[in-house]
Amino acid sequence: MKSILTLIFLFTLINVGYTQQESEEYLNLKNKYYYREGYIVDNDSVKIKGLIKIKHEYKLSEIVLFVSLDGEVIKYRPDDIKGFSYSIYKFFSDGTNFYHCQYTGRKMSLYSLTKREYSQVGNTGMYASSIESFYVKRSGDSEYTLVKKGRFKRDFSAYLSDCDKVAQKILNKEYKYKDIKRIVREYNFCE
Repeated sequence: MKSILTLIFLFTLINVGYTQQESEEYLNLKNKYYYREGYIVDNDSVKIKGLIKIKHEYKLSEIVLFVSLDGEVIKYRPDDIKGFSYSIYKFFSDGTNFYHCQYTGRKMSLYSLTKREYSQVGNTGMYASSIESFYVKRSGDSEYTLVKKGRFKRDFSAYLSDCDKVAQKILNKEYKYKDIKRIVREYNFCE
């Protein structure tokens, strides 16, 4: 009995020693609206827990503001880390952008990239809008491929030519650009 109590005490002591405590700064930010619990994956594939600031979605493609458990605030760019995640959302880096994973499949996955675009409005000011683009990536590929809206029928049906059923639905206009999630899902189940 004495040895069991000793083991429990040692196990508790070890866990307390290896568990990093959340700092006061971290706890204050944790209760703020724009901060979500999540993690980053560094370039050595180490997952580091902390808070992710999500105030502007379009900025998440270029930079992520991360708060470590000790309260240190760090800005990461796509070439600094492999990716990050919060809640059910996952972002992956290609070294230039963070791509939001929309769907993961065994043959192909779908990603989106949201960017801010500015336009001149008369002589008085600028107009800003967020533009979302879709990208696909086949299993084993290192590159993300842009799904072009303008030449969708021709280009994307050719890209998916190894699945005649899906390619034909695109060519026959059964599937359009707006059906991209359905197309990628069906492609993943193509024999």
